[in-house]
Amino acid sequence: MNIYINGQKVNFKPVDNEATRAIEKRLEKGDIACVAEDYGGFEKVGELGFSLPRKDAYITTGPGDVVLYLGSRICFYYARNSWDFTRLGKLVGYTTSELKKILRAGQGDIEVRISKN
Repeated sequence: MNIYINGQKVNFKPVDNEATRAIEKRLEKGDIACVAEDYGGFEKVGELGFSLPRKDAYITTGPGDVVLYLGSRICFYYARNSWDFTRLGKLVGYTTSELKKILRAGQGDIEVRISKN
């Protein structure tokens, strides 16, 4: 599974759980696209348009964490937050400053595309 943000492929390492396996299966129908917007000064949130299996746990996110919220929203973190989420994976190999630039922290919406390639 690959993630593109504003057309740029990012280094994403997924976790192995029911939600990520459901995304992989969903990708057999084609790419998943959404627009993610700033929320709370620590993340970008995008509505997937469909629900995924949840296994929520109270966690503290950090920069680069990618989580599922309420079963149908994907969240990309550039700062810390604690809540009940299902982990999807992490954007790896980036400093916090680089993540903020990639995610356009506080600067408006980003286009997200998830694909098999």
